[in-house]
Amino acid sequence: MRVKKTISALIITGLATASPALLADTAKTADAKPATSQLQPLPKDQKSASDKAIADTRAEQGKKLEIINQSVFEAFEKIKEATKLLDQDKTKEAIDALQAATGKFDTALAAEPGLGMVPIDSGVAVSELLNKPEDVEKAIDNAINLLKKHKVQLAREVLSPLKDEMVTATVYLPMATYPAAIKEATKLLIDGKKQEAIAVMNEALSTLVTRASVVPLGLIRAQALLVEASKMDKEKDKDKIRDYLKSAREQLKLAALLGYTDKHADEYKDIDAQIAAIQKEISGENKVEKLYDKVKGAFRKLVGEEKSATTEK
Repeated sequence: MRVKKTISALIITGLATASPALLADTAKTADAKPATSQLQPLPKDQKSASDKAIADTRAEQGKKLEIINQSVFEAFEKIKEATKLLDQDKTKEAIDALQAATGKFDTALAAEPGLGMVPIDSGVAVSELLNKPEDVEKAIDNAINLLKKHKVQLAREVLSPLKDEMVTATVYLPMATYPAAIKEATKLLIDGKKQEAIAVMNEALSTLVTRASVVPLGLIRAQALLVEASKMDKEKDKDKIRDYLKSAREQLKLAALLGYTDKHADEYKDIDAQIAAIQKEISGENKVEKLYDKVKGAFRKLVGEEKSATTEK
């Protein structure tokens, strides 16, 4: 029996970019033919506006991260060390590491006796999908066809890269129970009951709680492109504005295709209709400033709701 892997896979602190090749290069049999997908990034000027909006959102989300309790964090690092040592059958060294962890837990509790759920790791990660909506539609259709044939693993390979999001996550350790479990595991190891000790450590690991919020990047891009279009001169930049608004609607559609928002929801339909109305008025004589203000307000509301929503597991 091995100690379960720790939370390193749950906390996401780097930039993960899902390549369009991943949508295509999953077929290993004639039945699995994902959509042929080519990299179609936004034009350079649009991508610059999009990248800045994503960077700004990442910085904003980063400010929300909770301060890590250093003593508890160091204790958990010692437990991770003990986990590796047990995998190597180095029981004595594992006991030393667990006893060191207990000492750090004791230090934290002495300083703050009322500690409850304590943050021990947190981060912001971006998974960016560089595809057009039609490519994603083809990939989804292909996955559905594979599932109909009960080829679940191939379908999973097709669907796995379909993420276009920013995730802010924090992992919490329950101080009411975790330190006691580590003391129990240490005693079991000292008594030569390695398997029982591992079982206790695994059970303790399962009590960690991850809270995360997910922000769809399609909505961030769409909002940024709309804002940039609103700054342009309607009379001088008609074609450029049309391109920006078209891309904004595509990004909105991408967010819906990936399940981050519901295309049947009133908020989605309202924003899409408002952008369409601006597209129509660009060629007309009417002023569009009020139309821009209205849809920008709708975007702020929708994106704000996504940023504040959290899930727990």
